[in-house]
Amino acid sequence: MPVPMSDSEYQRLETLQAFDVLDSAQEKLFDDITELTAYLFNVPVARIAFVAGEQVWHLASTGMGAGDPLPPEQSICTRAVRRAEPVLVYEDLREDQEPVPDLMQEREVIFYAAALLSSSSGHALGTLCVAGSELRTFSPNEQEVLLCIARLVVVALERRRKLRASHSPEAWEQVRANVETSLAQQMVLVRYLKARTPDTIPVPQEVLDLVCSRLEDVMRVAEQ
Repeated sequence: MPVPMSDSEYQRLETLQAFDVLDSAQEKLFDDITELTAYLFNVPVARIAFVAGEQVWHLASTGMGAGDPLPPEQSICTRAVRRAEPVLVYEDLREDQEPVPDLMQEREVIFYAAALLSSSSGHALGTLCVAGSELRTFSPNEQEVLLCIARLVVVALERRRKLRASHSPEAWEQVRANVETSLAQQMVLVRYLKARTPDTIPVPQEVLDLVCSRLEDVMRVAEQ
């Protein structure tokens, strides 16, 4: 017998539906964000995932093809949304009490960290997640920066929804282009500093601080 959906889950899914991201085409801005995230944290995989009732949809994915939607039980992002913690970290998934999804075992995923993508109304829509096949520490400062990048994703999505709802899709295209340009410009120095210590784990504090300050500028562009 199906388990009745709670009011909070119903509201969460309604909010997610309003963002019109499920089964949508990939957009360069979000691809750029996952590419930057993977590069910054020295991980092979970064993804923007949305957890719906019967699927997990990837709006953007670096290091692993987005592919078809995943069943919720095959994605750790479902677990992250269910727990509703700002950041969920598994430095070694094999040590967790919950079983690792079969697909994650096939892909040899050991490390996983996810920052919630939470709407302005407080609903957890999905995650910005990073993953890899090696043990990986993920410091509190790195978690804060992952949250900062996740906030940029949400700010852009909120702006996208508002402009599309006002029947101004061309206005969103202009905003998106502006944000893409700003992100590229603001990350030039970050990439330079990161290149000086390319494989350092955890990521040096000077780089993390710079990322957050630069992303604040990008968010202001998205909100204009």
